[in-house]
Amino acid sequence: MYSQFLDQLPKVVADSTKLIILTRILQGYFISDFGVKYDFQWEDIQLVLEDNQKDWSERKVKTYKALQNISYNFIHSDVWLSEFKKWFDQVDELDFGLLKELASSELISEKNNGYTKSFHAITKKFWKLQADENFPKDLFEITKKVIGLENLGNISFAIKLLELFGHSDQAIELECITCEWIHEQMIRNRRSFIGINQLGEIRPVFEDYIEKFELSSEHLPILVDAVFKIFVNGAGSSEDELSVEKANKQQWKELLFIQILQDERFNDINSSYIVKKILERPTASNFKASFRTMITEIYEEKGKESEFYKNYMDYLITRLEN
Repeated sequence: MYSQFLDQLPKVVADSTKLIILTRILQGYFISDFGVKYDFQWEDIQLVLEDNQKDWSERKVKTYKALQNISYNFIHSDVWLSEFKKWFDQVDELDFGLLKELASSELISEKNNGYTKSFHAITKKFWKLQADENFPKDLFEITKKVIGLENLGNISFAIKLLELFGHSDQAIELECITCEWIHEQMIRNRRSFIGINQLGEIRPVFEDYIEKFELSSEHLPILVDAVFKIFVNGAGSSEDELSVEKANKQQWKELLFIQILQDERFNDINSSYIVKKILERPTASNFKASFRTMITEIYEEKGKESEFYKNYMDYLITRLEN
């Protein structure tokens, strides 16, 4: 699998990248073949303080320390790990496109590989009881450089250490920088952090930020496209759902009376059908109530144009309750 995968990547791939790929493949086979016997699974690939290992079995502690002594690559997770986990769990295919892009991107450039190597070297010092008075300062500086390179579990671990040594201001600063990075990632892809808790202990502030993150309307799909994908194509994303929920009255007015009529994708679908399907969906009751009120107002405003439209819209309004 290793040579087959390398054939899929750009011709010039750093040796450090090849090492990461090999490590991820070895991890996968180890967990698949010996994970039960040695009490080690995917969720155990993370940096864990010894205090947090007190509920572990003796076998798991020994396995963790043995892998850690071989290479810190075996106990930290990243994008590569997330992708290979899909393959070994047989829940999805490897996204070779993503990994090709990753292999040739700045994310694993030699400079950034140096940063991550330094990050793991300093955490290794901590575990080997070699940390000195400069440890908190050095940890803070290198952690700033690996935000976006290391996974949230490892960043959370570094922040926890800073708090342990009484450097709360630096811990807060790293939290803020990390939240800014999360924000950028969520704008690109709202699904970026799905399943993130399976690969490390994440700080509550990061979990809350991810859970409560809402895209502003400027980053959402156009309403007519979102409606098509959800109600016609049946393949809407979470961003499409948000587009429908956050659209204002003017956007719905244009959609119902102009855009659907002009869009060939809706030749067999009418505006009333879209409204009906939205009200039938198992969404939050407060959204349905506000949506029904908004559509009623749109119909009432249209009804003011003439007696014909008043009767027409009054009839459609009565159907909103059915």
